[in-house]
Amino acid sequence: MKAIQYCKNFLKQYNHLCYTRRPLFLKPRNEFGVKKLVCTTIVPTQLPFYELLDWPNIAEFLAGYLNYIKLKPPSELPQTLHAPQSVLERMYGHCFEYSTVLCSMLIGAGYDAFVVSGYATREVCRRDLSYTICPFVEQDQILNEAPPPDELEGRRVHSWVMVLKGRRDVMETFFIEPSTGVAHPTSWDQYLRIESLWNHLNYYVNMNETLDVASLNYDIGDSRHWEYVFAGQDLHIHYTADEARHKKAALALMGDNCPDELFLDLPMSWCLPLKISRDDYDRKYPTGKRSRRYKYTILEDFCRYLNPDGMVRKLYVYSNLACTDISYTICYFADRSDRLESRFFHQQTGKIIEKFSEGRDDFLLEHHYYAFRIESESSRLMIFTEGKRTDELYRREEDANYIRSYYKNRSDRKTFKESRFGPEGRILESPKILLPNPRPIETPQ
Repeated sequence: MKAIQYCKNFLKQYNHLCYTRRPLFLKPRNEFGVKKLVCTTIVPTQLPFYELLDWPNIAEFLAGYLNYIKLKPPSELPQTLHAPQSVLERMYGHCFEYSTVLCSMLIGAGYDAFVVSGYATREVCRRDLSYTICPFVEQDQILNEAPPPDELEGRRVHSWVMVLKGRRDVMETFFIEPSTGVAHPTSWDQYLRIESLWNHLNYYVNMNETLDVASLNYDIGDSRHWEYVFAGQDLHIHYTADEARHKKAALALMGDNCPDELFLDLPMSWCLPLKISRDDYDRKYPTGKRSRRYKYTILEDFCRYLNPDGMVRKLYVYSNLACTDISYTICYFADRSDRLESRFFHQQTGKIIEKFSEGRDDFLLEHHYYAFRIESESSRLMIFTEGKRTDELYRREEDANYIRSYYKNRSDRKTFKESRFGPEGRILESPKILLPNPRPIETPQ
């Protein structure tokens, strides 16, 4: 209660001095209707999964594990902020709950992470990726269609995560959009302004609210740009060697004269540590699958072992922005006995490209063929791992008229072999009876 009273006094002074600014997201109600400090809602936890040790895996996992709920109304702060464990159990939450869970996991993994409260564009707040290029697609020509005008531009409230440089070999400060799990630089134009940010140790208010995100100074220990709430906590002030030595000497001179209650101690987190079962972690998504629509692309992800063919991702690429005219699809697989990794299928030509990982008995890496052609007229290309086969074959081309084989590093110095077929044999009245040797092999004279 002392911390709540302290925050009320801070808000009273803040509203008096910054009466033109919007309210701070400092002490919302939890799922039980009790007001709690946002700093105490963060509970640093490291989950017992070795994949969740680095921020890319943590952000990607959380973006798929939870269902995203938009703020209503979009221009106002949420009234409640549930505990991170409650959010994980119900598997959905708004942007502030997303950021709180992600920040708890990142701090538990050793990162210097903060929850950010600010403003973003309509597409970011709605998690609308229809104007974003899919990261799994290489497109040569992209039309720059702009989204329609937004009547609430600059007023849509949003929350994301900031990771400061320094810890875990992070060289530059960057943002993470928790709803998608994608990292962005601090100059990203989809984030507009920042009101405040916090972690489990302190709360900081941006004193340059008129500046855009790219123009801000992210040295949060600089009181000219950031105002802290709890003076006795981690202030992120960077001292030089001389300043640190003088400060240490000054504290030593005070000795027993230093008052014990000089600063208010921030309460510990009231939330339970994060916990996810192995079954829920393996499922990855609330229903075992998810679908995202990008620019010219629809991406479907599946948890492992959900599909009998081992498919874990399917990519639909379209030729129009409305995603009605499909161009090609790419399926990705895992844990298959034939080592198949991906299958490309072109809708118009019927061309199929299958790629395999190493470890097959025949050492096949790629298989190109066509789906809409008769077997005798179909062309085929097979690429093998070099230096693995006993016959040193690394490429084989098949067509209706020939078979070509390419070799490398053979002891007999053979590098190429071609077999050509003659014209097809004449079919008799009975369709089941063919002339002998209907496709004779032509041998050079």
